[in-house]
Amino acid sequence: MQLQNKILTTYYVGVNDPQRATEWEVNPADFEKLAVSCTEKEVDLVIINNAFENEKIGDIEYLSRPCVFNPYFNRWIHYYQYLRDHPEIEFAFCVDATDVELINIPFQEMENGVIYCGDEPDFIGDNIWLKRHHPNEVLQQFFVDYGERQMINAGVLGGSREDLMAFIHNIIILFMNNREDLIHNKSLPLGDTDMGVFNFVGHKIWNKKLEYGRKVTNVFKSYIVDNKSWFKHK
Repeated sequence: MQLQNKILTTYYVGVNDPQRATEWEVNPADFEKLAVSCTEKEVDLVIINNAFENEKIGDIEYLSRPCVFNPYFNRWIHYYQYLRDHPEIEFAFCVDATDVELINIPFQEMENGVIYCGDEPDFIGDNIWLKRHHPNEVLQQFFVDYGERQMINAGVLGGSREDLMAFIHNIIILFMNNREDLIHNKSLPLGDTDMGVFNFVGHKIWNKKLEYGRKVTNVFKSYIVDNKSWFKHK
């Protein structure tokens, strides 16, 4: 079996984006920069989506899947299923479709046992948005206990297939357990997005195996390309 490296992304339309309080409409221009950046470097890109038919065009594969949950959590289920079903993958990155671009090919520099992710300049305890939009009691306590840790960002996540599946599985378990708790009024929601859970899993479970910084991404929301970084994230 020949090992492969891939970049995965998701693109869901017609479902509520709770962070933006709107629904995305079909517009390939939304992910054009990511697609072009991968094609130029001949890196395989898989777009898991609910807008297009199954199709492969050059280095880009469109994979049709329904979005039935909050899209920020549904994407992790789809990422996990894809990685589970493709044992030929050695390393992969899961990235946002609309604001991430590939700058340098990362795979030859990646190591087993390391999770690579995006980051933000804020510390967890200083991020008012994080606290306001992720009301779950466990997460709120985490924001206090780990307040001096740097906030990591779920828009860029990479590693070996095995490490990615394990990290993502942690997210899915927390999401599914919370859904059950909500039914029985045992807990508050994890939040509008997955950012609270992503930081919880990263810093509390995977802390010693995390790597982030300018090797992985440019300065978040700087809109400046750092030629040393693997990805530009806004």
